Amino acid sequence: PYTCTVTVTNANSCTGTGTASGTINANSTSSTTVAVCNSYSWNGNTYTTSGTYTYSTLNSVGCDSVATLNLTIYALPIPVITGAVNVCSGNTVTLNTGSYSSYNWSCGSTGSSQAISATGPYTCFLTVTDNHGCIGATLASGTIYAPPTPVINGAANVCAGDSVILQVGSYSHYSWSCGSTNNFQKITTTGPY
Repeated sequence: PYTCTVTVTNANSCTGTGTASGTINANSTSSTTVAVCNSYSWNGNTYTTSGTYTYSTLNSVGCDSVATLNLTIYALPIPVITGAVNVCSGNTVTLNTGSYSSYNWSCGSTGSSQAISATGPYTCFLTVTDNHGCIGATLASGTIYAPPTPVINGAANVCAGDSVILQVGSYSHYSWSCGSTNNFQKITTTGPY
């Protein structure tokens, strides 16, 4: 603040004094450093890329005020799951993902892999957290098929000279212990079969 006093003399040789006071206010500045995931909102703006940003306004005494934001934006992790396959019962599916700070599988695991062996369709959701604390998610689906249970029709006891035709339903592949590779097996040899 300042105070100035002036003494003056007029044409009649009379003197007088006057005083003035006030303050020359300073402009203000501020700086903030922030590191966040994905995006950051500041003074009405949303930022999605790292950088240095400024915002100018007037401070409480009407002088210029410049705020600086030093911003680091970390991208959200995008986990990729490998190993999601359709298999037959008796096999185990092992789902794997990359290296992160933490893992949370909806199917139970808290590591980088998830084993599945229960028969039926599966869908596993994965949430990961990277070393910046940023979170990403994905899922994997598949099926562990139950084994077929073929029913053989046509088994009978017959006399020599007759034949037995054994049949099963429709499948993609057949392997009879009696030799056939079709959906039926003809038996003509006398004796038990």
